[in-house]
Amino acid sequence: MASKTESKDIPIQQQYLSSLQLRLLELLRANGPLTRDQICEVFGFEKHQVKVSIYPDKKHPLRKHYETIEQYYKRTTIYDNLRKLQKTGIVEEIRGKSNGKRGRPPEFWKIREVK
Repeated sequence: MASKTESKDIPIQQQYLSSLQLRLLELLRANGPLTRDQICEVFGFEKHQVKVSIYPDKKHPLRKHYETIEQYYKRTTIYDNLRKLQKTGIVEEIRGKSNGKRGRPPEFWKIREVK
């Protein structure tokens, strides 16, 4: 915990941010809008294989098809911290354009512009 003399030197918003949140802000400030995967890549998180359900088989609707994808460890941690920063009004989420593939379009995160 910072002493009273130390807290005067730190801007009020930064006193309540975790070290990861401060790193996220520095990264977004330096690089502009980024996706969670791009953030994980910059932070050097490792990928692992995940089995995901894609769609049911038309002939056998109860049978699902699975696909193995690579996903970053700690991706949820990044998301949780970005959401906390979003709730404080520091960052905002932007939906990207669909790239023609199935699924949701990418979500970019950027520092919110103060008007």
